[in-house]
Parts: sequence; structure tokens; C-alpha cells
Amino acid sequence: MLEQSPPAAERTHRQPEIVAIAPMLPVTPAQGRQSLSPLRAFRHRDFLLLCLGAFVSNIGVWVGRVAVGVWVTETTGKASATGAVTALIFLPSILGPVGGAMSDRTSMRRWLVWVTIAQLLVGGTLATLATSGRLDVWLMSLLMVLTGCASVMQAAGFNRLIADLVPRADLTSAMFLNSGQWNLARVVGPLIAAPVIALGGTGPAFWLNAVLFVGVLGAVWAMKFPAHAKHEGGESLARSVAEGMKAARADPGIMSALAITALAGFFVAPFIGLIPVFALQVLKDGPAAASLLVAVQGAGAVVAALVSASLLDRVGAGQWLKVTCGALTALTMAFWLAPALPAALIVMFPLGGVYLSLVTGTARVCAGRAPVGALARVAGLYHVTLDATFALGLICTGAAADVIGLRQAGIMGCAVFAVILVSLQRSRRHVFAAMG
Repeated sequence: MLEQSPPAAERTHRQPEIVAIAPMLPVTPAQGRQSLSPLRAFRHRDFLLLCLGAFVSNIGVWVGRVAVGVWVTETTGKASATGAVTALIFLPSILGPVGGAMSDRTSMRRWLVWVTIAQLLVGGTLATLATSGRLDVWLMSLLMVLTGCASVMQAAGFNRLIADLVPRADLTSAMFLNSGQWNLARVVGPLIAAPVIALGGTGPAFWLNAVLFVGVLGAVWAMKFPAHAKHEGGESLARSVAEGMKAARADPGIMSALAITALAGFFVAPFIGLIPVFALQVLKDGPAAASLLVAVQGAGAVVAALVSASLLDRVGAGQWLKVTCGALTALTMAFWLAPALPAALIVMFPLGGVYLSLVTGTARVCAGRAPVGALARVAGLYHVTLDATFALGLICTGAAADVIGLRQAGIMGCAVFAVILVSLQRSRRHVFAAMG
């Protein structure tokens, strides 16, 4: 199924005519600087509204993420439990291709409204149970699964919507800015979570998470959505999913990006979900330390979002991701070896930036190389790869941590990641080159 171009009256704000004729015109130095500006995608009104609404909602998401980690760690005292409950948010990513196929055949406005309402209802239920004292680990686990289902359905169509809202020339900027707002919320959310949890416990933090989902609903109300081709009904949902996977397999660059994403998600990324355990049990600090580490990671990611977009376009995705993988390995090892909170905070800032550069870079490769009509389905496959491997990595790293210690489990994962990367580079040099 191919998406139709919206009528001219409905796509004026996207300025596709300028994109079409730009290569035919001489480019002045000022225009060249503007085209490489990391903020250039904000020139498009509806993309800006989408980012603002998502930012408000994501502040609540990060308040909730910190509260979940603190609640499980304090309730169970086990790294494996914290890792497993956090992983449940990401395991529903297996629905990503289904969500992508469904969003490819429906109105994005309607899709975002219903998925966001579902997130609000799940968040409200969690907050009600927590404040009434009826929340236990099993109920928390069930609610995390439902949260993950709603999140993956929303994310499945999000990249397609971004690609619809900006011209292809601004897609790199748009994707890094979208990652930037997510990580800026990662800064603001934990800084809010720390005093909220300290003063009122995790219950108020869960309520704040639920209420702030209105941010996306406000953006949806104000945006002008591009026209969407009506689904003709001749293709089944299963066939639609299969065609999306076929499109991904046909492109070596997309497959390379998915492979790098999977390796990083399983072996390295678990440091994100285990920050509360590292802060409370290894560094012997409190919930405020966990919030601060998450916030500093987000701050590093925000800076990287502003810098990486232009650099990736200049040096090429393959070379950029090769360097990023090496830096990610070294910085994650340094984090696990940090003897105290100050050292962990110093390492966490560049680590947050490098991880953002890796996952956004691989997502950009997938979005940039996917056929237009299958973009949401390829994006859904990307989110399956990232989230499912991260969830499995969390479970395995958390279980290993209860046996050999969290530092040792984290370092072991980094070492395996490095060995596999070196082996790939020696045996299949085209892995990074294919993403160029």
C-alpha cells in the first residue's frame, strides 16, 4: 500500500515544492548553514506542536519510570525483580509490526487519540492502586505489560508521522529533535520525581505520570494532519506485516542497523533499567541518586541530539555508528566501574549522549531507507528489535547480578558486545558500510 500525496491545500505548511526544486537552485552559504542546522525541523509548525505535546507527556513518563524502579527495588530488594518488571514495559514490542501495519491503514489523528487515552487509563489505575495501598508486584507487572502495549502501538506510527510532517531533507533533524525532547523529559522528569517521591512517596508520582498524558492530546487537537490514503481492504493485516518485514530484509542497510541495535540493546543498554539498583544497592545512595543519574543521562542525550544530527549527515551513518559503538562500550564499562556517585555522574553525561546517538542513528537509517508505504511497519520492526532485546538483556543482566554482582554482570555484557563488534568488523566489513 502506497501513501497518497495530500492535496495542495492541505500540505502548504510542509512546503514540498521547495524540497522538490531545491537541488536545481544555487545554494548560498546562508542556505547551506540553515540546511545543516540541528533545529531546522522546528520550522515546520505541526512537527513543533507534536514535539511540545510529546515533551509534556514524556515528563510524566519519566516521573513514572523513576517511581516504578524505586517502588520495586524498595519492595523486593532484588535486582532481578527490578530488571524483570522494567523489562515488561518493553516485551510488548513484539506487537510493533502489527501496530505499524494498523497505523499504516488508519488516520494518525484517531490512532494517537485512542492510544493516548489508553495510556492515561492505565496510568490512572496504577496511581489509584498505589495511593490506596493495594499495589503488589503482580499487579505492577500486569500494568507494566499494558503500559508497554499502549506505548508500542503509539511508537509504531510515530516515525511515519514525523516523516509525513517534514520534508525528507529535514528528516535527520526531526528524528534527533524527537529524541532530544524525549531525553530532555528524561532530565526534567527525574528532577521532579525526586522531591515528589521524597515528600509524598511513589503514589503522587504515579498520578503525575497519568495526568501529563494530556500533552499529546493537546498537540493532536492543535495539529493539521497530512491526508492519509484510505486502506482498500484487499490486504490482510498478516500480509501487511509480512510485506513490511520483506521490505526490511531486502535492504542490507536496514538489516545492519537492526543487527547493531539488537546487540546494543541486549548487552549494553540494560544499564538504563538498572540505574535504581546501582544507586540504591551498589553505591548505597537513595532514590534521589537514582533520579539524578537518570536526569544526567538525559542531559547528555539532549546535547547529543543537537550535535549529532549535523555530524551524521556530514560523515555518513556507517562511519558515525562505528565510532559510536566503540565509545558506547568504553563509557558503559566506565559507568559500571564508578566507585561513587560523583564518578558515576561524570561518566553518565557522555554515556547518555553516545547511547542517544546510536539508537537515533540506527532509527534514522531504517526510516531513511524504508519504502514510503512501509515506513511505519519498518519502524515497528525497529522498535521490536530495540525494545525486545533491551527487555531480554534487562532480565538476563538482573538475574546475573543477583549471582555475581551488578558491576560484574554489566562489565561482562560490555565485553561480549565489544568482542562481537570486532568479529563483525573483521568478517563482514560491509555491516557498517551498508548503512552509509
